[in-house]
Amino acid sequence: MVPQAKFSFAKARRGFLLVEAILTAVVIGTGLVFISRALAGSVKQLSTIQQYDRLLQLAASTLAVQEAQAQQAPPLTTLAGEYESPDDAYQWTLETHPLEVEGLAPQTMEDVTITVSRRDDRPPVVRLRTVWPANWLRESE
Repeated sequence: MVPQAKFSFAKARRGFLLVEAILTAVVIGTGLVFISRALAGSVKQLSTIQQYDRLLQLAASTLAVQEAQAQQAPPLTTLAGEYESPDDAYQWTLETHPLEVEGLAPQTMEDVTITVSRRDDRPPVVRLRTVWPANWLRESE
């Protein structure tokens, strides 16, 4: 009787097949592409958030300055200005309108809106609204 050789696929297989290696590389590459796109989107959103935050800071500080100046001398109903470096890409506009409030005498309060935007009219644009006593804005009669 001739001895029969036992053949085992487990022992004969050493390492990976070329197809398995290519498939693994494709799966890892695809995953890295999706991760890099997600990170790029996050960086863009962070930049947008930083721009809006800076505009809000500029609007709040300009509003505080104009409020202090309004208590000294009444401004016009519309004021505008531009910022100095490093914020020279931005401009601001302050508008006031009489505000009618039930229970108060007419023209007692003013609706004040400050708008901060880029000079080239591209987004972002920030608007802050507040109410000031009218005597800050008009000379008492």
